[in-house]
Amino acid sequence: MGTIGSVWIIPLLTSLFAFAALFVPYYVGVRNGHVPLLVPFIRRHDIWWRRISLSLLIVGISAAFCITSTASFSISDHLLVHIMSASSSFLLLTIYIWGQVMLSFILYPRMSSPLLNSIRFLLALAGTSSLIL
Repeated sequence: MGTIGSVWIIPLLTSLFAFAALFVPYYVGVRNGHVPLLVPFIRRHDIWWRRISLSLLIVGISAAFCITSTASFSISDHLLVHIMSASSSFLLLTIYIWGQVMLSFILYPRMSSPLLNSIRFLLALAGTSSLIL
């Protein structure tokens, strides 16, 4: 077996680069005047769509948890848990997808182009209709 040598430096460098990735862009933004020095990301404007987006984030994370539960419990061993988590994941993902589509239409000029919104709508419609059928 070989010796570890200087492998200890990898976690140290990873931590240093992670902190640099956080603070260097902030420093550059403050230096250029794009963000204020103290409390840069607290705003009181456009709060309603941020709350909707956060709610959809929670729905999406819950759907991912349900998908993980579906994969963890096989049909042969735990049929009820598998079916419940699969049904919940389909429902939550449908809510998440349609919420994102509606949010993109509401925030039309800032978020995306009309072509991309139409493609999102058609994909959500195709996914929902194939889920129902």
